[in-house]
Amino acid sequence: MRRARGGVAALVGIALILLGAPSAFAAKVWSPPETISEPSEPVDFPQVSMDGRGRAVVVWTQKPPAVDPDDPRIRMRAVRRRLGKGFGAPRTLGPAIETIGDNPPSLPAVAVDQRGNALAVWLIKDGQGNPRVVAAF
Repeated sequence: MRRARGGVAALVGIALILLGAPSAFAAKVWSPPETISEPSEPVDFPQVSMDGRGRAVVVWTQKPPAVDPDDPRIRMRAVRRRLGKGFGAPRTLGPAIETIGDNPPSLPAVAVDQRGNALAVWLIKDGQGNPRVVAAF
């Protein structure tokens, strides 16, 4: 009988938590969308990482402007979101590899530690055309 009462009490506790959950979720509000890349910047493959305090880093691949479609330069770009200050200005981290044919693209990866330090990694080609991993901290 005690076991049954314990099970019922656990179910009641879970039900109370679940009934309170919608109001907790409803209290959270999305911010309005904010454009963080340059207006004329063709972009691909955004990746984001955030620490537990809300500091975030977004990295993405920037393609050459449509003005010169034969421009082979691809760049890795990043922007930081500081606590209570919003997003800063985007910065170029360095060159990146362009997707060729059916090959997968050079997706960036990014991580942020508990102090807000960020590390981004992606692929470039060396002088002989071999892919190499690069990182920016």
